[in-house]
Amino acid sequence: MRQCILNIFGRHALLHRLAVRRGIRTETMQEGEQIFAFTNRIRQLPSTLKSMGIETDDKKISMPVLKGLPEQFKSLICALDAFGNAIEDADEICLMVSHMDMMMTKKSNF
Repeated sequence: MRQCILNIFGRHALLHRLAVRRGIRTETMQEGEQIFAFTNRIRQLPSTLKSMGIETDDKKISMPVLKGLPEQFKSLICALDAFGNAIEDADEICLMVSHMDMMMTKKSNF
């Protein structure tokens, strides 16, 4: 009986970890969502994995942020791609995305 219960909880924990990992890879920015909210939503997922005992690094966070951005950020993604692996810090990439969003907002207000 005890082993049966442990198996059920073990499968549930495994499914939850898989769901969080899938979320990291498939999250996209939703219509009308602010950049800050999107990057925070992505950055919360690795902390959830860390609470489950799974370590993640910055590259695993920064790539989904870039992948989930809408088409208007394509120029930033191309520029970062030209740098190659020189910029992998998630904080730095989130800052660049936020800065570009502010510049596009200012440009559209004129």
